[in-house]
Amino acid sequence: MAEDGNIISWGIIAEALRNNLDAANAEQRMRATGLLLDDISWEGTTDFMSDLTIKRTRQLCEEMSITKELMQGLLLAAGGIGSITYGGGGSDNALTNWDGTKKRTGWGIS
Repeated sequence: MAEDGNIISWGIIAEALRNNLDAANAEQRMRATGLLLDDISWEGTTDFMSDLTIKRTRQLCEEMSITKELMQGLLLAAGGIGSITYGGGGSDNALTNWDGTKKRTGWGIS
């Protein structure tokens, strides 16, 4: 159960980063939690289970303690404020090789 809580906590932080929200701020973190829950398809889930999941996720959000230093470290690791890059430096979301040249994506894009 603790592992599930950690996964959800990281999901909340990732959603905050994706939406340029500050996960260290309780109000913005709760907004990120709402966005995360909005993205879930509840099809095939009973009302009881979806309500329980929503309440527990919000409770987890309220219990989280995120420091500004952690968020700064995550942003730095992600390649800069507001953008997570794939495989190379910069913030243009392009797939790049170690030397900065663009990788072939397999979709005819180089």
